[in-house]
Amino acid sequence: MTQTTLPSDSLTNYLTVAIPPTQKDLPFDDGKNMETFRHKLQMDILIETLYPWLEQRDNGFVGGNMFLYFSMVQVRNKDYQGPDFFVVLDVPKGERLSWVVWEEGKAPDVIIELLSPSTAAKDKLVKKLTYQNQVRVPEYFWFDPFNSDDLAGFRLDINTYQPILSDSQDRLVSQQLQLALVKWYGLYYGVNATWLRWETLAGELLPTGQENAVNAQIKAQEAQAKANEAENKANEAQAKANEAQAKANEAQAKANEAENKANEAENKANEAQAKANEAQAKANEAQAKANEAENKANEAENKALEAEVKANEAQTKANEAEVKVEEVQIQVREMEQRSQDLENLLQQYKEKFGELL
Repeated sequence: MTQTTLPSDSLTNYLTVAIPPTQKDLPFDDGKNMETFRHKLQMDILIETLYPWLEQRDNGFVGGNMFLYFSMVQVRNKDYQGPDFFVVLDVPKGERLSWVVWEEGKAPDVIIELLSPSTAAKDKLVKKLTYQNQVRVPEYFWFDPFNSDDLAGFRLDINTYQPILSDSQDRLVSQQLQLALVKWYGLYYGVNATWLRWETLAGELLPTGQENAVNAQIKAQEAQAKANEAENKANEAQAKANEAQAKANEAQAKANEAENKANEAENKANEAQAKANEAQAKANEAQAKANEAENKANEAENKALEAEVKANEAQTKANEAEVKVEEVQIQVREMEQRSQDLENLLQQYKEKFGELL
């Protein structure tokens, strides 16, 4: 933004009061456009790509081509300066007409000026000293949209700007934002050029709205392709499932047939078992009768054995009696013999001594 001088009566009231003016009281537009359309696009791409990053924070503000008020001396001198791009962290989000340091309580953390033949000398000398000594901006960068080699960055170190050296990826890293500024060649709103863009420290460009739309479309197409693939796989799986179901139904039919045959066989087996049970019952009955007959036979045999024992006992007694009879008979015969002998002897006595008797 160029330096502007406004009519003296526009601030007369504010220069005579003790209360500092606010953004509502101060001029905020000089009615001039940026130097070129490419300058405007360069500012836009820096702001547009940083908005989504800023939305992820609880606070902060990003602006461009806005007046920056940092002292009452500046106001009295009507020295209205406006950075082409700036970022302020740790301040409430919201719209501003201009950035008034004493109203906000903080100066910008990062400022970028876009060089042009008419502003380059001032941006590199006057503004650099102003941002260093008066505004105390922690990081200051400049870039020429028509000469991409003219890119530089400075970091405030002990009240003095020190050059920011490019990292191994040829980027200028902002410690305040933990982002990097990188030169990128491409198409932005119909203009092919080398643009200054924001990049994460991991190397990912902060996308523009168009890139987000394209990326969203690509992701949507990829998602649709994946959905179609998933649907095809689902259809294929459904076909396989149907085939499997048909085979399962066929197997089930065979299983049912086998089950029916098994049931039929089981019924026949049950009938055979019933007949076997009936035969077993009859066999058990016959066995019972046989057992009863055997018991009776055993009983009769036992009685026969008892009778035999008794007969044996009787025989033994008979034998004993017979032996005794024989003994008695022997004794009788012996007695008879003795009696005969005595009779004979008596006869002999009679015959011998009869005359004497």
